[in-house]
Amino acid sequence: MNLARTLNNIAWSCKLPSNDIQRGKMKKIYLLSFALLIGSLVLAQNPSKGFKALEKDDFSTAKSVFSEILEEDEDDIVANFGMSRLYGSNAYPEKDKEVAMQHLKKAEAKFPYKNIKEQEKLRKAGVTAIGLETRRERIEKSILQDVKKEHTVEAYENFIARFPESN
Repeated sequence: MNLARTLNNIAWSCKLPSNDIQRGKMKKIYLLSFALLIGSLVLAQNPSKGFKALEKDDFSTAKSVFSEILEEDEDDIVANFGMSRLYGSNAYPEKDKEVAMQHLKKAEAKFPYKNIKEQEKLRKAGVTAIGLETRRERIEKSILQDVKKEHTVEAYENFIARFPESN
């Protein structure tokens, strides 16, 4: 009820036409606009919700959160980093190292290495240059373990070609 009262006060505090019919129409427009604004803010996914879900092994929620963000902006650094963590998780039933690497590459490509202010915003969301590097090392190490299991010259050559700077 307090929200409705607040919306009503906001609508009436705006300069409305003196005609009662026009005032009623304008009030409805203000209320609807404000409700849409609030609704869009509430429905917008927050990447921290995805990371919290990952910590609890709630993979469906994490995937849903990050996917929704990526539907809006496929280059979103935080969501791509989150998807990389999701697909790289050993506990995730749909683990896919290649998908994890694809999302990591998108995050790395857009990471503002030279912009300290932007880096600070990303740090607050849990993404740092060191975090990206660590994620890359983990994925490469996991892929290398698969190569060692395969233990063929071709597998080693492909790995070296893909990851020439890997340790």
